[in-house]
Amino acid sequence: MALRRLGSIITTVIVLCSLALAQVPQSEAEVEKAKQKKELEERLVEMLDAVVAESNGLRLAGNRAVVLALAGDLYWRFDSTRARELFRTASAEIASHNQEFEREKREETDIRFADPMDSNDPRTDILNLIATRDADLALELMIPTRSISLSDAMAKSAVTLAAGVPVNGTPVVTIAGSGIGPGVPSQSDSMDRARAAQEIAMEERFRMQAAFSDPERAIKAIEESIAKGISTSVISLLQVVFRRDEKKATDLGGDFVSKITATDLTKNSADMNGAIGFLQFVSRPPAPSVNAKTKVFAFTDSQIKDVANKLANTFLQPGNTPTLSASLTRALPMLEKLLPERIAILKQRDAQNRKASSTARGRNAQGPARFFDSNTPLEDVLAQAARQPNERDRLSAYQAVASRIGQVTDDAKAKKLLDQIPDEKIRANALKQFESGRIARLTQAEKMDEARRAINQLTDKKIKVQRLVQLAGQYQRKGGEAALESAKEIMTEVKTLVNPFPEDEDELADLMEAIRGYATVEPNAAFLLIEPLMDQFNEVIQASAVLSKYNKRDRGFKKGELLMRVNGNNSGLISFRYLPQIQMLARTDVERMYNLVDKFQRSDSRTLMRLFVLQGYIRAQPLPRTTGM
Repeated sequence: MALRRLGSIITTVIVLCSLALAQVPQSEAEVEKAKQKKELEERLVEMLDAVVAESNGLRLAGNRAVVLALAGDLYWRFDSTRARELFRTASAEIASHNQEFEREKREETDIRFADPMDSNDPRTDILNLIATRDADLALELMIPTRSISLSDAMAKSAVTLAAGVPVNGTPVVTIAGSGIGPGVPSQSDSMDRARAAQEIAMEERFRMQAAFSDPERAIKAIEESIAKGISTSVISLLQVVFRRDEKKATDLGGDFVSKITATDLTKNSADMNGAIGFLQFVSRPPAPSVNAKTKVFAFTDSQIKDVANKLANTFLQPGNTPTLSASLTRALPMLEKLLPERIAILKQRDAQNRKASSTARGRNAQGPARFFDSNTPLEDVLAQAARQPNERDRLSAYQAVASRIGQVTDDAKAKKLLDQIPDEKIRANALKQFESGRIARLTQAEKMDEARRAINQLTDKKIKVQRLVQLAGQYQRKGGEAALESAKEIMTEVKTLVNPFPEDEDELADLMEAIRGYATVEPNAAFLLIEPLMDQFNEVIQASAVLSKYNKRDRGFKKGELLMRVNGNNSGLISFRYLPQIQMLARTDVERMYNLVDKFQRSDSRTLMRLFVLQGYIRAQPLPRTTGM
């Protein structure tokens, strides 16, 4: 008995030891993975710190603000406290930028080069960036970062509101400098009111964002929003309240509907947009819930009907404006589902509006512009073209057809339309656009062989490169050894079509398209193609900087320094035009791309490009958020 018990114990010990030993390799792998992840995070933070340090060498306060804000946004993944410090420092640089601008405005004596609205102001973009991380902080920083001119515009709008005139409502003119009175506003007053309206809207948006995590704040934000007007932000906040208090959310939803039905939607475009946004929300199919037990706020059928009828009545009332006509066109598909009994008369009114609009444009002799309505059937555009006495207008109409024919999915219909274009060059271009669109649809439908045969028939190199890259990407996403091999073969063909040392912007565009394809199919090949371009990027940036010294209207450089933008849209400079490709490569090897941009000779462009490289990688990674490093 004792022997059997001893044997059982020994067996148990052996089994437990075996299990423990079996888990060791997995545990070691997890430890190694965690170690590598920690080392990577430390390296990323080290790179960010280097960029922040480089910002001290920038001349322009606005540029320093952009760099610090972008760095703060990326730092948030690792250390939110440090990120907020960078955001606050960026706001102080915005204040310095405002002071610089006011001084320059006073010193500028030539009105031709005056910049009354500060087109280089980075404040709005930076505050929006901060709000995505901490809406409360963005709200806090709004007032300290306002320029003197914006503060004055806000003060004027407060007086206007006190007089009962909406900021973006009925026009006013100045009376004894007060800014109040009936009539038509001066240009200065209109600009001030527009800026104030934008600032108020931004503040409202930040308040909504800040309320998403707090039901009590959400209730207050909804009530304040309803008091001011009609905003679809309320709908998202109703979901927040509903999870905590269903009755309160239901009551607030009723208040929101009552606000819409009681408002004159013709007086304020924001209210009209809010009402149409309501229809868009209730018309879309319900999103699948992660948790089947989670209840979702919804408006009642009666409430939806009330809002739909409110809009229908507004559209059918006597008198019309271009804005109201456009709003009817936008709302028509939703009203057709919600008010089938009234859709005939609404469509009739829409047709009348279109006819009146077309007639008015004809009277105003705006020529080609009347052919650019994307809702006009192509058959009608061709019919209009045939009736035009002016050759320029006829050609514009045919070009409008060419630009849209790629959307035609019926081959027979497309051929019929093409045959009606008499101009040989425009017809040839239209045919290329149609073939390009057809190949794109074949590729998306995974009809690979058919798409490849159609691509081989193309004669336009640019379109051929684009469609081959798209096809290679489709094979890559399909997966499997054979598909991946096909993707590489296609990219090899693309490589033969592009010039590795481009001599103009068209050749550069083709090469960067090839790099985009290789970035997903074979990243090392993409790096080998982009490395030689660094020298060309340097030449273009430096040449642009030199030319800007002799052009006071230039908005790409100031005081010899590249003017930076949060979104990377830096006056069309070639190196920043292809940020998507650069960031795609950063996601495959951030260290290699970071080192590659060290070849940028100018410190301003190098600093900014480093940030966008890090942005491309960090935003794509599910890195854990920690409280400190």
